[in-house]
Amino acid sequence: MPNQFEFILEDGPAKPKGAVRALIRSRSMLGKNKIDGSRRSIRQKKRVAATSNQVTSRVMIPRPPPVDLELVRLASDTGPRAQELLYKRTCT
Repeated sequence: MPNQFEFILEDGPAKPKGAVRALIRSRSMLGKNKIDGSRRSIRQKKRVAATSNQVTSRVMIPRPPPVDLELVRLASDTGPRAQELLYKRTCT
């Protein structure tokens, strides 16, 4: 079910019509009757794990080309934060 807002108009103290009541019930009960150890829950966890593994294994982000500052060897080892500060001060 898509995550969208659904607005319901209220016409006073009377109960809403059948379709609107069913919509309210279905939205309010989402995930309430779930049992952690059931076959359905286990299948869903496996499905989510399989799709997340597939997505991460297909996506390869290339490393950006080295900055001029990375090609220079400094006298002492610097961490990534210090290198970032040096780059901002010297190159921009």
